[in-house]
Amino acid sequence: MKMALVSWRGRAACVCALVACSFAPLPAISLDEAMNAALAHDSTLADSKSKLEIAKNNLLKSSSLYGSALSFSGTVNNQSGAASTGASTAQSTGSDSVKKSVSANLSVPLSKWLSIGVSGTTDASTGSGSVSLSLVPFAKADTSAELAWNKAAIDAQSAVRNTLLAARKEYRAVLTAQSEVAYRTAAVQTAQNELSRIQYLVELGKERTSKEISAYSDLIDAQSDLDTAQSNLSTAIQNLSLRTGMAESALTGFESLSLVEGRTLVDETRWVESSADMAIAKINLDSVKKTKDASVMLPDLTVGSQVSDSLAWSVTAKVSFSPDVIFQKTGSTAAENLSIQERSYANTERSVRTVWQNQQNALAKAVRNYENANRFIESAELSYTETELLLAKGEASRSTLDSANENLLSSKYQLQKAIESLENARDQLDAAWQVSLK
Repeated sequence: MKMALVSWRGRAACVCALVACSFAPLPAISLDEAMNAALAHDSTLADSKSKLEIAKNNLLKSSSLYGSALSFSGTVNNQSGAASTGASTAQSTGSDSVKKSVSANLSVPLSKWLSIGVSGTTDASTGSGSVSLSLVPFAKADTSAELAWNKAAIDAQSAVRNTLLAARKEYRAVLTAQSEVAYRTAAVQTAQNELSRIQYLVELGKERTSKEISAYSDLIDAQSDLDTAQSNLSTAIQNLSLRTGMAESALTGFESLSLVEGRTLVDETRWVESSADMAIAKINLDSVKKTKDASVMLPDLTVGSQVSDSLAWSVTAKVSFSPDVIFQKTGSTAAENLSIQERSYANTERSVRTVWQNQQNALAKAVRNYENANRFIESAELSYTETELLLAKGEASRSTLDSANENLLSSKYQLQKAIESLENARDQLDAAWQVSLK
């Protein structure tokens, strides 16, 4: 049994040696610096910007005037002629001539249903030209590029919001992890003090060995909690490093976490209006409505006219029919698609309003936790101050002060967690972080 006690005490000493490490004070990096770094580094944000630029290019290409075309052509003709004399004579004489001409054609579509064309041809001595007009009254505009651009714009705005909120959340996670490490370190010290006290009583024969084993087990548990807290801190720093692009060695200090004053929280109406999901659902619904309105099949009608420089003119008209002009199956399909999209829009709105209510519940819970944590820390600070005074008078031990310090750091950790949760909940509802869709 004596050898067993020596073994337990030796292992306890090893554990205490591990507790000696601590995090030194580090220079502070501000939350604004972390947010700016995240905006500059986040690949998701960069991708959304590239997609928006692609959508802008496609929108420009979809415009009618972008379909304009100007062409030039040149022609060289070699003309030869022959003449014969005499009834039985095969001899002929010929003369060669070269004729050169240049042509230009300009086509300008003014809209999906109207286009104008100009053409001209000239050679060394003469020239000619004409102007034509083409009208397609029932032509349907393609709005897919505009739809894609609107969605890309919303995605880009959402990406900025998500990047900023993620950086703020991960920054606070580091502060909370640091607070937990401080608390767990104090808990290990308290467990070591208790083990030392039990060991002393065991040596005096006033306590059982089983108590020493139990105290050592508590120390091991406290050390395990500290190891976990240190691992959580390392993970939090890694996450922030990945978000901001800063080296982990550069993330060496942080501002203290406090509540931001003067926030304006959105109500349910503003929440729905600024929802990216709702905005995209609205775009999809409007697009399907336009498709439905344009789905009535009509005969294909094309009217063209041309006027030449010699005032010669011509007018042509073409009408073609398809079976769908009679059966209108395209319109029926569009109506069903509209019904689907209307149900999808309603489901999206319900989902968005449910999220808002969940955010309200999370905020209310965070406020309660913060208020409770504030009360607990006031009590812990008072207890620690009283213990310091008793220690100065010789009426309390150093281990009692360590225990009071553990309680104080535990309260600070709980307050830190409460502030983190409250600020994260308020971020989600803060008007400054909502997507601007107007």
